[in-house]
Amino acid sequence: MTNIENFIQAEDTDISVAMITIIKDKYCFTLQPQNRWGKDKNQNDILYFGGIGGKVKPQETLLEALHREVKEEIGCSFNLLPTLTQETPFITKERLEIKQITATAKNPLPAFIFQNKRSEIGRKSYTNVFVYKAELTEQDKMQPLDNPAIILIPKQTLYEMENGMPIATAQNKGVEIISKIPIPQNGILAPTPTPLALIKLHQNNITI
Repeated sequence: MTNIENFIQAEDTDISVAMITIIKDKYCFTLQPQNRWGKDKNQNDILYFGGIGGKVKPQETLLEALHREVKEEIGCSFNLLPTLTQETPFITKERLEIKQITATAKNPLPAFIFQNKRSEIGRKSYTNVFVYKAELTEQDKMQPLDNPAIILIPKQTLYEMENGMPIATAQNKGVEIISKIPIPQNGILAPTPTPLALIKLHQNNITI
């Protein structure tokens, strides 16, 4: 049994939080800012999407950070949903392990944790991201704030997006984009680590 503090205080590791929520039977993600988009070999825009959340500030608990990030990014409050089991998936690029973790009220048990290797100047080598399942309590207030768009993706469509998917195809498969900027229709939607972790869990028949 491992205490959650061991993951929070791990050496050379930053800490982030993310929220997984379902709206109209679709996963809710946010689109990364345009300065983080890429280009494919045909010079089409690659639009990266990821979980709602971000880095935990000094002196914040995981739960405090998650409430702040969700409010900043989509303007909503939420209630945490209980985990289905006390066994927590821990995901890296190379492996998936199941951990027995003890948690606290301020740092509750996440649905899963993934470790992201970083190469940015000024950042630690790794980031442990604590991902929580939640239900929005102010869904009518939801709008893209810090990021340019909110993206709602049906579960089965997400599982087909590991290597990206053209926006037109994604929309034909039920993807909705709530955006405050023009979205290039010849672009490609591509997942970042949080949705990739969800895909990996599905591939390993793990339900969270």
